[in-house]
Order: sequence, then structure tokens, then C-alpha cells
Amino acid sequence: MYPRRLSTYECGSEPIGDAMIQFHFQYYWYAIIFLVFDVAFMFMALAGMVVSDASSTQTYVTTEDAKAALLVLTAFFFIMTAGVWHVFRKRGRIYI
Repeated sequence: MYPRRLSTYECGSEPIGDAMIQFHFQYYWYAIIFLVFDVAFMFMALAGMVVSDASSTQTYVTTEDAKAALLVLTAFFFIMTAGVWHVFRKRGRIYI
């Protein structure tokens, strides 16, 4: 018997094989890219809500605030698009 504390899983069953597996680093980059674009689309949805609130009759958001939100969103999206374009132009594809 071996101590259960040293086991990878403390579930009561005996582990079979080694717990250390080969982790492909490319999946890490996929996760990072997904998170970056996920945050970008979250900001896009938020800006859409600000604009729709500004266009309603009972609003607490002014038209200037909605225009500023869209301007910031456009700049953010342009910077992200320029970064992806630069990588594709420089390397031909993203080496993940």
C-alpha cells in the first residue's frame, strides 16, 4: 500500500498509469486567444446595450455617452484586428 496523500486523486480507487501526460502548448494559446476575443465580444455586447439604452425614450444615458462608447469600442476592435492582421502578414499564419 502507498499513502493516499501522495496519490494524484484521493478518490479511493487505485490510479492506473502515470498522471503526467504530454501537454501540447498549442492548446494554451488557443485558450488565450479565445479569452481575448471573448472579452472583446463582451465589450461589444455592452456597447450595444448602451446604444440601445440611449435610443430608448426613458433613458439615463445621453447620446454623447453612446457615441463615446462606440468610439472606444471601435478603437479597441481596430487594435485587435490590426494585431491579428500583423501576425498573418508577418508569418502567413499563427503558429500555435
